[in-house]
Amino acid sequence: MNTHTSTASTQPAPSPATVDQYIAQAHQMRAEYIATSVKSGLATLRGLFSHKPIAAKTAAKLSSAH
Repeated sequence: MNTHTSTASTQPAPSPATVDQYIAQAHQMRAEYIATSVKSGLATLRGLFSHKPIAAKTAAKLSSAH
């Protein structure tokens, strides 16, 4: 006895042009996500490497105040 029911969609298949459009949109979204992630990562690294040690900042402020 077969109790398996069909789960196939009753919607018509999209046209090849529509599929191509979806693929292009997915590629665009992926590219935007990667660009945002890379920019965020670079900004984080820039922030980590551009900060001087606190002691040096304090010493510079003290020497420039005189």
